[in-house]
Amino acid sequence: MGLTIKSTEGQTPIEPGNWPAACCGYIQLGTHTSTFGDQTKRGPRLMLMWWMEEQRREIARRYSLTLHSKGTLRATIEAMMGKLTPEMEAEFDLDHLIGKPCLLDVRLKTKTDGKTFAEVHAISSLPRGMSRPGLKGFNSEAGGAAKIYVMHDSEGRFQTPPAWVPDWVKNIISESEESIAAAKAAAVNEAPF
Repeated sequence: MGLTIKSTEGQTPIEPGNWPAACCGYIQLGTHTSTFGDQTKRGPRLMLMWWMEEQRREIARRYSLTLHSKGTLRATIEAMMGKLTPEMEAEFDLDHLIGKPCLLDVRLKTKTDGKTFAEVHAISSLPRGMSRPGLKGFNSEAGGAAKIYVMHDSEGRFQTPPAWVPDWVKNIISESEESIAAAKAAAVNEAPF
């Protein structure tokens, strides 16, 4: 199932259909535990984002952070880059996805409360002969660069999500094991002695 994105007030949802897009960033969501039926799964999560030039909008989808051969993240990466080499399987740098084109199958869903959401249902490679979308017109709050958020800096310190990360995504990050641990550590360090 794809990530659903709530339309903002005064803004119409992204139009459904097949849309050429280019990857414009990713957000590390942290480690989460989820339960589906009687199965509980724990693991790191990721959000990929695409710029849809024709709609002049961004859209995103959540993934489990794994390159397992049956995983949706791997299928998405291979749709954008082709089959992964053994070297890429061993260690894949997500920065390689920035600017890579694909075709998004966007569908609308309506919740029981009547709100409409756009969902990335599937990702595939571009059909032969289709013009390759880029990041033209992508005006990121990050200064026109790709929107990338990684939880820890090079020294292992937890980084607060930047202002361009939407509040609903910040809430997901705040529920991660990493964010909870960072908050506990900060509380201990601030405790009076």
